[in-house]
Amino acid sequence: MPYRRTTQVQARLQATRDRIVDAAVRRLATSGWAAISVAGVARDAQIATGTVYRHLEDKDALLAAAFRRAAGRELQVVTDAASTEGPPAARLEVALRVFADRALQGRRLAYALLAEPAGAAVEAERLTYRAGYRALFHDILVDGLADRSIQDHDAEVVAAVLVGAMSEALVGDPVTSDDASPDDASRLDALVAACLRAVPFATPHPTTLVSTDDPGGSA
Repeated sequence: MPYRRTTQVQARLQATRDRIVDAAVRRLATSGWAAISVAGVARDAQIATGTVYRHLEDKDALLAAAFRRAAGRELQVVTDAASTEGPPAARLEVALRVFADRALQGRRLAYALLAEPAGAAVEAERLTYRAGYRALFHDILVDGLADRSIQDHDAEVVAAVLVGAMSEALVGDPVTSDDASPDDASRLDALVAACLRAVPFATPHPTTLVSTDDPGGSA
């Protein structure tokens, strides 16, 4: 009979893997991709270097796992914010604001997720990550088409425009710290307003100053 891991063994293995990936994410959030090494992550996770390789094939696999963990958390926050009750225009604005607010409060991580060079493994994950945001915006736009609050348009194109505009405006240049800027609030408002102008609303949509009340994060 083939060996089957017990529930307890599987849980212990998963906990170790989670500890490894979380250690890599912490390095990523503070210092970027260059700070992630197998030895360094093992030290942070308080395990042997060889243990990392038992859970992740190589360094590329470690980088990809760190990206998926960090990016997945960010996308989930924005998705949850956009899933509240309300008309499509309001939900879209909330999604854009939360995306931008978290990126501005967590600049270092946002740059790592959106733009920092990191090799083929991360680039492949980045494409999937951006597709997740496009799908989120696309679905809201389609809801607007359905209730006629948004005029006829190519939702896939506009969704891609929104993701590209947000990404470029937020991390167009290399970022090395999370230092806040006194211009962040006005920059956020200007960015969201510019994105909303790209959407063909049936009636003009005023930019309402939605409060995100988010303690910090990234894109």
